[in-house]
Amino acid sequence: MPRNPSSRRSRTRTNGRCCPGSFSGNTILPGAPRRCPLTTHVPCFTPCSTMVCCNTTPSRKIWWHGQRSNRSGTVAFERRQATRITSARHIAMLASVMKKQGTPVVLVPLTTSIHAGHRALVRAAQRIPGALVIVAIHPDVDCTPLIDARVDAIFTYTDAELWPSGPRTLVNSPLSQAAGGAGAGVPVTRIMALLGIIGPTDLVLGEKNIRQLVQVQQAITDLHYPVVVHEVPTVRTSEGLPVSNRYADIPPADHDKAVAVSASLIAGTYAAQDGAAAILVAAHEVLAVAGVEPDELALYSLMLGPAPESAPEAGDARLVVSATVGGVCITDSVRVVLGAKPH
Repeated sequence: MPRNPSSRRSRTRTNGRCCPGSFSGNTILPGAPRRCPLTTHVPCFTPCSTMVCCNTTPSRKIWWHGQRSNRSGTVAFERRQATRITSARHIAMLASVMKKQGTPVVLVPLTTSIHAGHRALVRAAQRIPGALVIVAIHPDVDCTPLIDARVDAIFTYTDAELWPSGPRTLVNSPLSQAAGGAGAGVPVTRIMALLGIIGPTDLVLGEKNIRQLVQVQQAITDLHYPVVVHEVPTVRTSEGLPVSNRYADIPPADHDKAVAVSASLIAGTYAAQDGAAAILVAAHEVLAVAGVEPDELALYSLMLGPAPESAPEAGDARLVVSATVGGVCITDSVRVVLGAKPH
């Protein structure tokens, strides 16, 4: 069909490309390719090969189409319905459209089976006013808890979806090198890839894996990603153990030793008013009583600079302890305030 000459005046310039017409209210401007399926909607600014229609009302649906020649690929999205999306292109399009409406897009990256700590991350994301919460997770993980939590979207991805040509680039840092192992930088690289695909406004990570959190924050800062990182405190059991799938692998006979690792952090916190040396002594005494030889017991700055040089003489610091218990390497940490009395 020949193009309507009048459509030239109605084209909207977006991202360096022209879209032949857009929607405004219930009126279709000249050159619009097709009628929006909704009765009320906001203007859509998308590339010519796609159509995206969004509604500001959370209960209404969002529709987007693929190429005009393939109208069978329509995808519908509704808020708080845990819509499963497997295409990087579709999740990127959804996030882009919502951000153009002024909606915060919050990413919660998960990897293993979902537990109470992961649910705390989701709740933290949902507390951001008006946020569209996207949980990124591997496709073989049971997503029932996410459906029960009524997240907005679940991006189930594979490494092939993240890296069609294979993982050729690795985000590395002194912290990943300290963690050891050939794949130490892979989890951070995966999160950075998800940020590149989705382009969220906010990222929610747990304090439990403190080294990964700091590495991601440093990469975001150094690479100038426009993302705000939200740190969620570690969720613990009644015994003080972090809620983690890793702790489930510890043999019952070594359970008390695992508890002692976390208890050493509490002892260090209560000694904080007496300075850095007192913190380390108190923590080491608890470990010694339980017969645990720490692989690491150190006081760092909040950004985990080299210990002990980076630890401040007063103010905020982080106490980190690592130990091998029952053949399982566990790491725990807590923020301490040097020179302050415990509450």
